[in-house]
Amino acid sequence: MSADGNAQNELPDIVRTTSGLKAQLKQNGKPVLSAYGLGGRDAARCETLIREANRLGAWFIPHFSPSSGEATIGEEQAAEIAARSTSADGYFFFGAGAPPDALARSTALLSSTFRRIGKTFMTSVTPYYRGLSNGTNYRAFETDGFSGMAKEWQAAIESGANWVQIVTWNDWAESTYVAPIGSTSKAHVYNTRFGELLNHTAYLDASRYYIAWFKTGARPVIESDALYYFYRLHPVDLRTDMAKALVDPSAVPPRSLAPLTARVHVTAFMTRPRYADGDMWRK
Repeated sequence: MSADGNAQNELPDIVRTTSGLKAQLKQNGKPVLSAYGLGGRDAARCETLIREANRLGAWFIPHFSPSSGEATIGEEQAAEIAARSTSADGYFFFGAGAPPDALARSTALLSSTFRRIGKTFMTSVTPYYRGLSNGTNYRAFETDGFSGMAKEWQAAIESGANWVQIVTWNDWAESTYVAPIGSTSKAHVYNTRFGELLNHTAYLDASRYYIAWFKTGARPVIESDALYYFYRLHPVDLRTDMAKALVDPSAVPPRSLAPLTARVHVTAFMTRPRYADGDMWRK
């Protein structure tokens, strides 16, 4: 269970109504509770909410941002987060809104930091990020198909992170979802403002290998060949139609720290070495 946004004003009700549910995850006999952006930018309120969760008997592992924001986590940010987590049971690194390399480095640094102070660290892995043109996060990060998510999985495994959360299950607005959409191609889901959503289940299916690796601590044996491919449906190098952009925000490309690719990205899990020749897989 995660207390996000205004729900942070309802911690007593959240703990009371969910702690007895069979599906509620428990740690040390306590209901596990997390949060995104705990306290907003108010560090004092963040601390107050942590203490309230403790008083309510929750096992609390929240996310909150350091004072500098969360684009990247360096030594200074990691130290601040650790110091502010003293009253919590652990810390959740939400990630998502940054390039995969930066997210992987942040995971490694935070995992090491929280291992030193003896608290649980939950990191994240994210398939892809692209905000809506009619929203406030109209930006995108290049993930090179599944490669970016694979980097984040390996950082979680190699750094010894305690828990991993796939961010996200169904955040349609930022395209980080892995939930099935009821179609193998694209579909309208939940609200028409999200437009036609593309199928992302290949990110989840390809993650099975890393999930097994994370849970067992051993690299799995691949028992059957699997191939996943990822590509964009729209050109990435078109000039902006400024006249259209005045009435249609999507006429302007999303903000991006690096050029987005127009390639087809392929990830293969093979039982034995093979090589690709053109559009064919052969021995």
